[in-house]
Amino acid sequence: MRARIKVTCAIQKLGAGLFLLNCLLVGCDADSKDSSMVETSGPRSEVAIRRFCGDCHGFPQADTYPLDIWPEKVREGYRFYYSSLRNDLEVPPVDAVEDYYSENAPQTLVVEASQLQSKEPKEALFGLGEPINDLGPFKAVSHLKAVKTSVGPWKLSIADMRTGSVWLLPCNDTETTATQLPDCLNACHVEPIDLNQDGTSDFVVADLGSFLPEDHQMGAVWLMSRAREHENWNRLPLLDGIGRVADVQPLDADGDGDIDLIVAEFGWHATGKITLLRNNPAEDGSPNMSPETIDPRHGAIHVPVADLNRDGHPDFMALISQEHEVVEAFLNRGDGTFASQTVFKSDNPGFGSCGIQLCDLDSDGDLDVLFVNGDSLDTPTAKPYHSLCWFENAGTYPFTKHEICKIPGGYCVQAGDVDLDGDIDLALVTLLPEAVVSAYPVGTFDSVVWFEQTSDLSFVGHSIERDNCHHAACELLDWDGDGDLDLIVGDMAVDPTASHPLTLFRNRSR
Repeated sequence: MRARIKVTCAIQKLGAGLFLLNCLLVGCDADSKDSSMVETSGPRSEVAIRRFCGDCHGFPQADTYPLDIWPEKVREGYRFYYSSLRNDLEVPPVDAVEDYYSENAPQTLVVEASQLQSKEPKEALFGLGEPINDLGPFKAVSHLKAVKTSVGPWKLSIADMRTGSVWLLPCNDTETTATQLPDCLNACHVEPIDLNQDGTSDFVVADLGSFLPEDHQMGAVWLMSRAREHENWNRLPLLDGIGRVADVQPLDADGDGDIDLIVAEFGWHATGKITLLRNNPAEDGSPNMSPETIDPRHGAIHVPVADLNRDGHPDFMALISQEHEVVEAFLNRGDGTFASQTVFKSDNPGFGSCGIQLCDLDSDGDLDVLFVNGDSLDTPTAKPYHSLCWFENAGTYPFTKHEICKIPGGYCVQAGDVDLDGDIDLALVTLLPEAVVSAYPVGTFDSVVWFEQTSDLSFVGHSIERDNCHHAACELLDWDGDGDLDLIVGDMAVDPTASHPLTLFRNRSR
């Protein structure tokens, strides 16, 4: 019935949340109905309502949202149905659907205060956050990634979704000068690449094309490159004139020796798909990209690449949100065409998928999937079913789901051996509207957490920070060079004057 409006990192979802929040606050009268939605006759039974509202995705259960949210959600669903130009369903009256949800929805969603461990700063593994203030006007950090460049030490790549800025920051305490790459409209994701294979580190950038959600053709995939160190960076379009792009990942899809790209075009309602950019380089090695649609669905957030079935061909995993709420494996047939297998699918079209990461969490030699669903920006309320999970790869599809923790607003997760005991731990940050956080007692929401893996594949959560739920990106890296993983957190601040967009939490294992 409803195609959830989101933007992602992922990160792109913030715009959709702000748009819908604005609609709910100033643009929607809860007692009014669009004349096009008022049905004078039609089936009124619960069976008919379930058939209509669950035709193209899972039936939205009444306890997904509190009572006061449902009238607009119902009308939103009808708007999507009529705008699709479908006429093949029996359409129940709007008031019958609203009555169903008003009779079955809870007054509020019950969200319990955090039960995760929180130690005194002197006893905690991570120290207090240290703001990094001299890196330029970041206002909406959408992606962080530690990258090894062809020259020099590790650097942190930073994408700022609000200003379109892309930066490279040295990963150490002594060198504080950041390098700015060419701007784009709304940088969402930055990935290192050597597209022409000349040994020089380049970057490919996913550009949303707008901060707020729209169906447009302003999204793009950019190549940031330079011929040699100390020269200026250049920006080259690899694909433009498309919808909002959330992620781009390199791979040699067809085994011909050059680098192709998988593009997650999140889009919005009428735009969005997953595309393979097949590279047929010119004689001088410059890229020549031909787009091929791999999956036509909108809402793709992440498309990490790996050899999932260990047959020597690069595959990729895709998180597709919106009303689909599915994680799918796309298995390479060896020629750059793909067969898909469902890893996980939620029956809740408002599940709120935010991000995935591939890692061998159980150390059995294959890749599992870390998954976080915590989108609370499309509807400004905390949701008790938001969580951090992992999907165990047991060699068959779908994977086995294991829930690690309920965590409202969970947005970005990273994996690494934080406590140096030989297994994989996790770091997670949350993103919630300030109005949601302030409506609950202090200490209700965790904003930065690390999860310690124990010997029996269970996890103990340690709260590093609470109630500052403005984070859409994080990265584990050895910032200070002492041999353990520190945590960098990026802010997706609604306030454009936010002064601390990057925060360092030092690991004190050593």
